This record gives sequence, C-alpha cells and structure tokens, in this order.
Amino acid sequence: MKKFYPIAVFLSLSSTTAFAAWDGTDSPWTKGDGSENNPYLIENEQQLSFFQKSVTEGETYEGKYILLAADLDMGAGNGMIFNPIGFHNVYTAENKEYDESKTFLGTFDGGYHTIDNANITLAEPDTDEIGGVGLFALGKQQTVIKNVILGSGSTVDGSSSADVAGIVGISYGCTVINCMNSAKILGGSFETGGITGFAGKGTTIDGCVNNGNIITHSSSGGIAGASENATISNCYSTGEISAEDAYMVGGIIGWANMQTTISNCYVTSAIKGSPGSSWMP
Repeated sequence: MKKFYPIAVFLSLSSTTAFAAWDGTDSPWTKGDGSENNPYLIENEQQLSFFQKSVTEGETYEGKYILLAADLDMGAGNGMIFNPIGFHNVYTAENKEYDESKTFLGTFDGGYHTIDNANITLAEPDTDEIGGVGLFALGKQQTVIKNVILGSGSTVDGSSSADVAGIVGISYGCTVINCMNSAKILGGSFETGGITGFAGKGTTIDGCVNNGNIITHSSSGGIAGASENATISNCYSTGEISAEDAYMVGGIIGWANMQTTISNCYVTSAIKGSPGSSWMP
C-alpha cells in the first residue's frame, strides 16, 4: 500500500498559511514560464480564478506546468461560486457529432496544498449538453492532475448534472495521482465519484483518497462512478455513499467493464443502494 503514504505526508507538509477568502475577482499569475522546471505559480485565490476562466474560454495550456503554491479559501462562506475548470460539451446535430469542450491539457500540481471552502457548480446547469462537474470538468490524455487536496469545507453540487466528482468530472484518458477529495458530493442523474465521475479509456487513477460523503444516483462509487478500460490502483474511500433508490453503486467503482483494472484498493464506509444492485459490495 505504499502509494498511500504520500497522502499522509502531504497532509502533514501542506501549508497552514491563512489567506483572505476569495472575493470573486481574478488576476494573472506573475511567476513562472510554464516549463517543468519553472511552472506557472498560483499563489492566491484570484490566480486560481484566472486559471479557471482562461481554460473555460479556450486556453488549453497544452504541455505547460502549473503549480499551486499556497492553501486557498474559495469563499463559500461569503456566497462565492467557483465554476469547474473547463467544461464538457459534446452534442450531435444532423447526424454529426460536435465537440466544443474546453479542456486543460497540461500538468496541474497541487503542491500538497488544500483548496477549501469551494462551492463548485455549473454556470449553466440547465444546458443538457454541458456537463462534467468537479474542480476540473474534463481531462483528456494530455491532462495530468496530481497532489491536489479538495478540503472538507467544499461542496461539489452536480445535482442537475451527470459526471460529477471532487477532482475531475469526466476523464477521457487523463492521469490523476495522489489526490484527495474531502468535499461533499451531490450527484445528478448518473456517474458520480469521489475522484472522477466517469473514467474512460486510458484513464489512470493512482494513490487517491475520497473522504467526502456522496449523495447520488445510479453508477456511483467512492473513487469513480463508472469506468471503461481504466486503471485504478492504490486508492481508498472512507466517505459514506448514499444512493438509496439507485443501482450500480460500489465502494470503489459503481459500474465497470471487464477491461477496467482495480488493484490494491479498499473502502471502509457505509454504502446505501437499492437491493439487488449488481455492483453493491
């Protein structure tokens, strides 16, 4: 279980410096050039907001590195709403599929810091095509998210959406390493997890922890809601999962195909789902 040790280590090493709660404004970072040896530094709440807005407006940061350099208070106590970083928007029109998603395609290193008091929800919850609710809405093969802690004062509200999770709502092959979710998760119609809602082909989730309680519907799990051809290893979940009128609910994954690999994982929490749910432990 060696991958669990970094979680304990970065909890003890993360900064306890207090910053003023986010006021809803944004400002660009001033340090770093985006290279691996000199990443862009996010040092305050305004710079995280700038990052969120720039990705949502179409900046991918492909091949760039971003490092969180401080604990952040995202102002939930002041009524602030933090929208996911990017969004998922895939739709079909006239028998043709269109993808107008906005996705971060670089490496985001949380630096063992905590993003707390974040009220994460969609800006347009009534738009059917737009989904993916989490700190990151969407990740693809180029996306790496690591060493991120979403704190217990946070809430991820995807109650009007599908594909909901603490770290990344939808993964199409991204890598998530040593991340912890302690936020409360409110899932919508299906595919809700502590770390990712949907883990698609090529997704790697390693050394991750969910401590947040999950209130949800079908295809939901402590680490991932649903998985196709993904690898999940060295993870555990302690958050209660409540999906009492739902099916396909599990401690690690709610639903998974046979090409999904799960290893060295465990769950300690209560899991509540409909009797007969084929993936209930």
